[in-house]
Amino acid sequence: TWLTKMVSIYGAVDIMGFGGDMASASINGNSYWTYSQADIDAVKDKGVDAVYTTGNHEYMNGSYTNGSNDTTANFIEDQEAINADTYRMYALGSGSYANGGGWNTYGSSQISTLSSYLNSVGNDKPIFIITHYPLHWTSSRTISGAGELIDALNTEAAKGKKIVFLWGHNHTDVRENDSGAETNYDEIFVPGDELQYSSSGKKTIQFYYGAAGCMSDTEYSGGSRYVKGKGLLVTINNKQQLSFTYYDENANNVTENGNEGQGTSLTEQDPVYAESMSLSAQTATVEVGRTLKPKLEVSFLPEDTNYKAVTWSSSKPAVASVDATGKVKGLTEGTAVITAAYALEGSSLSASCTVTVTPRTTTDPEYVIMIDGYALSTEHSTDSYSSGSGYFGGNTYNGMAAVAYTAGSGADDEIRWTLEEADEGNGYYIKSSDDRYLNATYESSGSTWSSTSTGDLK
Repeated sequence: TWLTKMVSIYGAVDIMGFGGDMASASINGNSYWTYSQADIDAVKDKGVDAVYTTGNHEYMNGSYTNGSNDTTANFIEDQEAINADTYRMYALGSGSYANGGGWNTYGSSQISTLSSYLNSVGNDKPIFIITHYPLHWTSSRTISGAGELIDALNTEAAKGKKIVFLWGHNHTDVRENDSGAETNYDEIFVPGDELQYSSSGKKTIQFYYGAAGCMSDTEYSGGSRYVKGKGLLVTINNKQQLSFTYYDENANNVTENGNEGQGTSLTEQDPVYAESMSLSAQTATVEVGRTLKPKLEVSFLPEDTNYKAVTWSSSKPAVASVDATGKVKGLTEGTAVITAAYALEGSSLSASCTVTVTPRTTTDPEYVIMIDGYALSTEHSTDSYSSGSGYFGGNTYNGMAAVAYTAGSGADDEIRWTLEEADEGNGYYIKSSDDRYLNATYESSGSTWSSTSTGDLK
């Protein structure tokens, strides 16, 4: 129904992308692929080309493997799906799920493959990334690897690439008054917007970001049925400018763009290029091993500049490093010039900050973590705990050995810990005396789970 109405409005639809979960969560095996094929046939009947990538249902319900049947042969993961005259489309999908990455996960190999692809293509046309899991956080969902993926996309966007990241996950309740509500099904985030990717972490994105839509009907008592038939329609004009409009099942424009309210479309305007630029600091000092705070920010004139892509560099990367967002870290004593260069072909605009890296003024204190006369050690214990069965057959947790300890007495290396400040400044990593990190946190909320790793201790 939705596709018929889009064709009636626009005359034709060139391509339709699906971000996984092509059928119900409550069916299994062959029934899953039968329902998925019905979706595929509906698109074919309209004469519309399509790109299909995987979600978690393809693995959980249909036991997906590449080429396992005629339906799964339509799915693409971790590679370019289309290189058209005016755009590219890359199918990211949920391939790490099959490789042990887990639910709600973007794995490091996936991110590396995507980064290599983006680095290999030019800036001549927009690049759409169709995938399943979103990058933003809600109280009922955390996506492992989201921060790293945002960094990878920002790095390539800073080179002048126009990237559109479209997710298709459709499980979370979207009513605003519900706990864990997903309110982003009809809103486009634009370069310069801030995206919360974890319970305490936020990053400024340099790419377009939004839901591809949700074609579900009444599968869930909440969640998907509140966004049934809501899809994103994107157009590209002869200037390579994008227009984003969300339509519901009745072809009503339901786009939300921040304070602009409902019923508008987000349309790129002709670029306003910078005439001058400056950094938030011209000189700065940071200690070895610490991150400069606040990070360097770029300002542009005129104030209505809407092309703000820059590339960051350090004159001495062994002294001070800088990432694609302007975050500077002191590495060794010395002085380095951090430069933001305007990423416009032929432009010579740039701004610099001289960063002096000084010795650490304090030695990190060491701690013994103890309870009831025992201290936490870096050695593995023979103790373990199994959480039982579930979608993934349960989880097993291995403990750390406890060492009898009297408060105030001397501490051996195996029970001495330090705290290393996280780069984002929102917490600390717990590190052993031989520079290994205490590893893994586990979160559980209903049927969702995620695991994150900070190092190599178990």
